[in-house]
Amino acid sequence: MTTSEFSPAPLRAEWILERTFLRKIEHHPEIDSTNNEASRLAASSSLDPTSELPLLIVADRQTHGRGRGQHRWWTGPGSLACTLLLDPAHLRLAGRQAPVDLRAQSHLLGLATTLAMIEAISALYKPRLQTAASRPILESPGPHGGEVPMIGPSIVPGGRSALPAIMGEKSPADLPPQTAESANSVHSTQSIGPETPRFMLGLHWPNDLIIDGRKVAGVLVEFVAQDWCAIGIGINTNNTSADAPPEVKNIAVSLRELTGQRCDHSLLLVGLLRRLERAFSLLELSPEQIPRAADRLCLQRNRSLRLQLGTQNVEGICRGIAEDGALLLESAGKVEKFFSGHVVATHPPLPFPGSAEEG
Repeated sequence: MTTSEFSPAPLRAEWILERTFLRKIEHHPEIDSTNNEASRLAASSSLDPTSELPLLIVADRQTHGRGRGQHRWWTGPGSLACTLLLDPAHLRLAGRQAPVDLRAQSHLLGLATTLAMIEAISALYKPRLQTAASRPILESPGPHGGEVPMIGPSIVPGGRSALPAIMGEKSPADLPPQTAESANSVHSTQSIGPETPRFMLGLHWPNDLIIDGRKVAGVLVEFVAQDWCAIGIGINTNNTSADAPPEVKNIAVSLRELTGQRCDHSLLLVGLLRRLERAFSLLELSPEQIPRAADRLCLQRNRSLRLQLGTQNVEGICRGIAEDGALLLESAGKVEKFFSGHVVATHPPLPFPGSAEEG
């Protein structure tokens, strides 16, 4: 099957805007990098943060997609590449005057975004794609037993007071025709039999989404001009690893390859953005819940890791993720915290699709 056979429905910008806290969507057939575009827009001072942010920049193709550090991000035909550009000074929870302090919780933003991706994807493709979490942290009650406050009406066009249901919560009957068709296609997986492969989603510290050993998505968080926040997201959706460069073929996999289902980007973005909104609330009200949830989904636990810190390599046994978001590595009987670095090797390797091992 070719990528064209799985080409997604056109992006439904207005439909997304009506159901999320976005104020604007910018779509590019091709661009160097969505994070680069976010940086340029912030530096140009051409956007009004009160009427045009949060802004989502979406690209069909990136010519120079970026990952953490010096790493490149491959954007295959049919994949989803986007950047959420925020002005934290204008991001407020409902009923609160003070803005959400994303800068103070910047070390947890990557983990929070990865959790939002995991939950949005697992909700869309369940029961074929599953997580080890007993309940979704970004849909749970708030720290005092009530609902997690959402971003306030001051930032939402039309002063939205209630969010429409997303897929997994309601029938797709009220969706646009192409989106509804895609949603029904995805949710047909609910009738799969016991012989159909099921896959485990998890987190690869600090901000990669892994499904049975291969990378499906990644996050790049940057603070740009005016202290705005750019959250870059890349998800292998309708692309195929057969189109990937040689260095990527064996480490990446797409949702299409795992499930055989077309992913509707509009539907996925609504689910992702709704969970990101909850994540921002938790970062403000109960930030310790983010690393706790990430620790439960960490697929590197009890594996030997090699962590690259500049020119230095550190090796140890992963003991999970600490409550401050740090990676825990044990070496010579001592557990140390690491807040940065790139995992360059895992022993034994994480299981590949189809494996019965669940990390």
